[in-house]
Amino acid sequence: MRLRLRTFRLHRSLLTGNDIPIAEHSADEVAGYGKLLWAPQGTRIANPIFDVTPAELVTALFTEAGVVQAEQAAIAGLFAG
Repeated sequence: MRLRLRTFRLHRSLLTGNDIPIAEHSADEVAGYGKLLWAPQGTRIANPIFDVTPAELVTALFTEAGVVQAEQAAIAGLFAG
């Protein structure tokens, strides 16, 4: 899998994707629309803003700085200089 992202999205201080905090949108966005509800009141709903792709599935990163292999040394090269 190849990912397209901006370099500022890379969390260089984190060791794994498990350390990335996942923010969530309101459950209201997926529980219904207007006065129409398709999820019963009290239903637990997760509505993450994004998810984290497991590193073992990523082979390359497409960034505004160029394309790099999804390897620690190659990614560090994006920030050299």
